[in-house]
Amino acid sequence: PMISLEGRRFWVLGLMPLSRTGILRSKFVLSSAAAVLVSGSLICLSDRMLDVPGWMMALHAGMVILVGLGLSGLSVGLGAMFPDFRTDNPSRIVSSFGGTLNLLLGLAYLLGVTALMALPVCLREVPRLFGSYGLSDLTFGAGLACASAASLLLTGLATWVPLRLGEKALERAEL
Repeated sequence: PMISLEGRRFWVLGLMPLSRTGILRSKFVLSSAAAVLVSGSLICLSDRMLDVPGWMMALHAGMVILVGLGLSGLSVGLGAMFPDFRTDNPSRIVSSFGGTLNLLLGLAYLLGVTALMALPVCLREVPRLFGSYGLSDLTFGAGLACASAASLLLTGLATWVPLRLGEKALERAEL
């Protein structure tokens, strides 16, 4: 939806000495930076207030970076693939095919990354609440490393594929 928000004025951006791919990448960088800064600040503040252990704070910080990149890549890439320059109403843009697809894929991505990263933590911490032993440190570390690698791969796909397809679609578009 981010490209569609330009509306009928998108052609003006074509007059700039910047390619459409450059415009798309600029939107991605700005969107990612804003998402990571705002979300990261809130997560760090919340973690400090809740006196969360340092390893979990680092895990949360990593998750914020991954989710910020992944959701921004989806939003910018799908917005370039399915632009709607005819309307200036943001609510219509969001409810369009591209906006709905972005919502569904973003939700699936978010659930996937969260589940991957939460599984080793739950397997370690939940049994401790009931006085039992959770995962050993070695098993937990290995599980967390595998979950981090899978989350990194999923984020790479959620970022790179939509952006690449969006770049191609935007270059082919006649405006």
